[in-house]
Amino acid sequence: MRYLILFIITFIIIINGCGFHLHDTDKIPKELKILKLNINNSYGHITHIIKQQLKLNNIRLMNEAVQNIPILKIENTSKKIETVSIYQDGKSAEKKLIFFLNVLFILPNGTSYPINVRVERTFFDNPLEILAREAENEVIKQEIYEEAVCQLIDKLLIIYGNI
Repeated sequence: MRYLILFIITFIIIINGCGFHLHDTDKIPKELKILKLNINNSYGHITHIIKQQLKLNNIRLMNEAVQNIPILKIENTSKKIETVSIYQDGKSAEKKLIFFLNVLFILPNGTSYPINVRVERTFFDNPLEILAREAENEVIKQEIYEEAVCQLIDKLLIIYGNI
C-alpha cells in the first residue's frame, strides 16, 4: 500500500514537472519578453521554478546588465506552517502551508513596484505514513511555488498594463 501511494505521488510529481503556462502568451507585451532576474540564491528550488515558468511564458532572462530592460528582483521568500485541525489525542491532523514571495519590479526608468504574492495549501498530516507524507509535502511545495510564480506573472501584466 505504501509503495502504491509513493508511486502515485512520484507520478504526480513527474507529471507536474512539465509546469503550468498561460494558454495565450500573446498577452505578454514585447517590453516584458526580456527581463533581468536579480536573485540572491541562484541555485534554489524557487529560483529554478521562477526561471522555468518565465521561459514557459516566452519571457527571456538576461544575466548581464542591459540598458532599457525591466528588472525582476526577488527580495524575499518565506514559508509558514500552521495547524488547522488536531486529532483527539492532541496531535496535528491537518496543516496549512503558506508561502510568501516578495518581489520588486524595476522599470528601465527607475520606477519600482513591490509585488507580494501569498499562496496557501492545506494538507493532512498522518503521522503513521512518514514516507507518503514527505512525498506529498514535496508535491505541495512544487504546486505552491508554481502557483506563486503564475500569480507573479499575472501581477506583472497588471502593473505593466496600468503604466
